[in-house]
Amino acid sequence: MNKIKMCAGRFFGIGVGIIVLGLMMAGGVGAAPSTTISIASQTVSSDESVTMPIIAYNITNLAAYTVSLTYNPAVVVVESVGAGDLGGGSAMSINNVTGVTKISSFSTTPQSGNVTLANVVLRAVATSGTSSLNITVITLSDNNFNKIPADIISGTITVTGGGTGSDTVGIYRNGSFYLRNNNSAGNADLSFIYGMDGDIPLVGDWNGDGKDTVGIYRHGSFYLKNNNSAGSADLSFVYGVDGDIPLVGDWNGDGKDTVGIYRHGSFYLKNNNSAGSADLSFVYGVDGDIPLVGDWNGDGTDTVGIYRNGSFYLRNNNSAGNADLSFIYGISGDTPLVGDWNSDGKDTIGIYRHGSFYLRNNNSAGNADLSFMYGIDSDTPLVGDWTGT
Repeated sequence: MNKIKMCAGRFFGIGVGIIVLGLMMAGGVGAAPSTTISIASQTVSSDESVTMPIIAYNITNLAAYTVSLTYNPAVVVVESVGAGDLGGGSAMSINNVTGVTKISSFSTTPQSGNVTLANVVLRAVATSGTSSLNITVITLSDNNFNKIPADIISGTITVTGGGTGSDTVGIYRNGSFYLRNNNSAGNADLSFIYGMDGDIPLVGDWNGDGKDTVGIYRHGSFYLKNNNSAGSADLSFVYGVDGDIPLVGDWNGDGKDTVGIYRHGSFYLKNNNSAGSADLSFVYGVDGDIPLVGDWNGDGTDTVGIYRNGSFYLRNNNSAGNADLSFIYGISGDTPLVGDWNSDGKDTIGIYRHGSFYLRNNNSAGNADLSFMYGIDSDTPLVGDWTGT
């Protein structure tokens, strides 16, 4: 009997030890505090430089580290890396072509607590857009060369550029543009002749200055202007064929709008305003749908959508697939609109019906947040940030 009791006691003791060990490993009884390596998120203006520290939170006896920071060099670049609390904090390499910067430091005097690893100076090179700031820990060790485990919290940097204002409306009538700086009824703030009756009007930020300017599409040719005024095209080229529907969007998040075409349910998008083959092509929609372009999720890149008989079908990627967002707004025969009406960095929808605009601040069914008359039934509605402010 005593043997049985002793064996049971030994197994019970082993069981308790396993439970305690499990709790410790799971962060329960006696578990060490977790270390986190983090870089914050920030919003900056175009061409603005900002210092963003990489910080190790709740770390013990940090003596050496090597980390890498990756980013989109079309949006932001690393100008320099300043020393952190270890005293070194020097950049091993800065590669603004690939968007990878490696940073390393060591010290004979270990640091504990919340320790700044390095101060990274970033400069916004795009006029608008968002880049992830992804941290990868290559080495992280204490003064006895033991590896220190750590969680990672990466950040983002968003460039608002000059064009941080709301999109406002305009109309195109028989070769003339009539643009307004407010979403309301009233007279045009700017009017001029560009193109002729039968041309398809275009709007885009062709040079990345934060202001939208006009263009026209005529029988497979684009004629783009960098100013909202009469005159000759600043850029002209052939892309598409007669009957294609022209598109404009920032497909790669570089802050500049480029062209595309929609043909019988297929999108053909280009990353340069020039003749040539599509950089991206895919099927989305069917013949007869009205193509849409907008930054639906505020990530700085425009993606596609379609409007079909009063329903919107929007995608967050430029690829074939199902809609990420679909809802009813308007009726068959309405002209769909897309714009950032409230300056929140996200494009939302609207419709134009018989000379009236009905705009929504959310991509959902519901009543218009803003409605007003501007133009007449036969006008072509326009949307753009004409002032860039």
